[in-house]
Amino acid sequence: ALLFGFSLTFWSQTGIAEVYASNLFMVALMVLLLLQWVRARTANLQSAARRRSFLWFWAFALTFGLSLGMHMSNLGFAPAFALFVLLVDRRLILRPWVWLVGAGLFLLGVLQFLWLPYKAATLNDALMLRHAPSTLEGIYAYTLGAFPEFKFAFPLTEIPDRIVLYLYLLAQNFSLFGILAGVAGMGVLLWRAPRRFFLLMGMFLVNVWFFVQYRAFDVDVFFIPAHFVYAAFIGLGIYALFSAIDWLGRASGRRWQQAVQFGLGGVVVLGLVLGLGWEVSANWGRNDYSGDTAINDFYENVYDLLPPDSALMGRGGVFGYDMFYFRLVYDYRPDVIIPMIDGPRPSPQELAGREIFTTQPMQPGRGGGGPG
Repeated sequence: ALLFGFSLTFWSQTGIAEVYASNLFMVALMVLLLLQWVRARTANLQSAARRRSFLWFWAFALTFGLSLGMHMSNLGFAPAFALFVLLVDRRLILRPWVWLVGAGLFLLGVLQFLWLPYKAATLNDALMLRHAPSTLEGIYAYTLGAFPEFKFAFPLTEIPDRIVLYLYLLAQNFSLFGILAGVAGMGVLLWRAPRRFFLLMGMFLVNVWFFVQYRAFDVDVFFIPAHFVYAAFIGLGIYALFSAIDWLGRASGRRWQQAVQFGLGGVVVLGLVLGLGWEVSANWGRNDYSGDTAINDFYENVYDLLPPDSALMGRGGVFGYDMFYFRLVYDYRPDVIIPMIDGPRPSPQELAGREIFTTQPMQPGRGGGGPG
């Protein structure tokens, strides 16, 4: 858990306003609920208690539907989830009341997307307005159909290079030792708990397969669910290492057992502590945002320099939020109007008689919004 928590990519997402850390919470919660359901189903319980075990399954179904509001890619885990459920309890398909309730709870979570057409009229970004989610087609473009230019953007001949890129990112987060420990952990899980292996491996492969073909400058953050699963494999690999040390100690005889177990075990523990310390030290500087005040400093100076009753132009939509923040949160300089808060194109009436300033670089020949 510590190895994953201080890993480069995941740690980078825990100090900023993004979806990836909160989405991982939902992914981890889904896995936990499924495993709790399995424990309840396989335990030696009375009939009534076994029926109550379906509460875990229904909680999982609701969480799955809710998780799509964090990241639509979670839908790709459905085949791994379905295979795991069938491997645990194939008779579930003969209990329609169980999976129908589960389907209903999943759809209840999905109902959150009704917020899109409800708030479509408040969009203020020209790009988003082209596919406003006020129709079924628009809702699809906002959800499953979002960013089509990024998906499956590489020909098959480039997939090997993309896989190498993923392996590089995996090594960057967990080191070569972590990769080897993870491979060992896969073998341990396949041998000891094959159903859990197919659940985790299915999730891992889906996440890696989809995003190695995804063209994005920050593609590393999309692999966080795969890194999470691989961290579980690493934990199992380390468990296997301690099990091997225990076996060696017992095989060496009663006289040497404790010396072997404590000696080799101590070396492994020391290596883990030093490795974790190195990881924290190596990633601290890259993920320490406490001194990153550039945006705040910039806009404090911008608003201080603006004359009374002027207009400030900039980018709309998500890219304008840093500019909007001072107005919407601090209510700073209410005399300065920011037309981009309400829409992508200000009316001439709004700007009449005001000095116009912009945070955008002006290009020759484009016309212009005044001094910058």
